[in-house]
Amino acid sequence: MNYTNRSDEFAAKQIREIPEVLADKIGKINIAELTAPQMDDLGFGQWSEDNPMRLIPLWLFRFLPDEIESECIDGTKSVLKTAEMDNDHRFGCLAYGIWPNV
Repeated sequence: MNYTNRSDEFAAKQIREIPEVLADKIGKINIAELTAPQMDDLGFGQWSEDNPMRLIPLWLFRFLPDEIESECIDGTKSVLKTAEMDNDHRFGCLAYGIWPNV
């Protein structure tokens, strides 16, 4: 961002590689261990006032473990392989949610 003499293509490539660089350094995030306040801090969306399920933020998609136990917004509960998950999102969150760790 601070080097305006770099090409737009170079800058875009660097931005696109940020998730991979971070994943290599911090690894995958075990979202099943997150508490409700931690989920709030990371941008998880609460499904409804009556339901504590939290929708997974899109930005976290690349940092998810290979398989996660989740619930789809249609009520289907399953263990999902992240490679097969749909990354369609609304308001920055995926259509998959998890329950906060208590």
